Amino acid sequence: MLYTEKEKHEIERVKEVFAEHLRQSPDFELLWSDKVGYVWLAIGVNPVYVDTGIRIESAADLCGRCLDDVATDILYMTGKPLPGTILAVIMFGIPLILIFLEEPLKNLVSKKQPLIEDSKGIFAATAFFELFDYLITYLSNALSFLRIGVFAISHAAMMQVVMTLAGAENGGSANIVVVIIGNIIVMAMEGLVVGIQVLRLEYYEMFGRFYEGSGREFVPYRKKYKK
Repeated sequence: MLYTEKEKHEIERVKEVFAEHLRQSPDFELLWSDKVGYVWLAIGVNPVYVDTGIRIESAADLCGRCLDDVATDILYMTGKPLPGTILAVIMFGIPLILIFLEEPLKNLVSKKQPLIEDSKGIFAATAFFELFDYLITYLSNALSFLRIGVFAISHAAMMQVVMTLAGAENGGSANIVVVIIGNIIVMAMEGLVVGIQVLRLEYYEMFGRFYEGSGREFVPYRKKYKK
């Protein structure tokens, strides 16, 4: 069964409410499929192509998608830009405030009293430096992923050098021997880079944070022979 009778009835009620908007929208279409149920189709700039097709799971799902589309249309019709300030507050301001108030919020949820154990001044200073530490950690983690882009650029640069040495920079026929040897060298160098990254992740990122050195020391099994 695709939907229960109640679920299908609720979806059809939402469809009736937004029927006129769905009929006039050039970007979306709601269709029925006997195999999967209601499908929300996102139409590309070229109407020949359909970007995505997503199954509608519930009436709330359909209502949310319709409201998002209506809100976008209103912004376009009024000529107002997207509320960047509001989005920035929601995406950054609220999480930062919650991180800053981590201690009292934890005590509030666990019903502990008092909410702030130390004085307000000590709490504010501690919370500020913890928040600063969070921001530095997030920033360093985000910047560390830039190395992936550097790897891609270095790969393209090395292969460009290989193809230049092979004589293919002007569209001519490349020296196949140089191309093969160059690819082997590039793969070896990139394999070395990958191996170094694996070792860094294993011994620095993982062991540096989670390894405690507990347990028993590994002693290989050795069979003792009688003399």
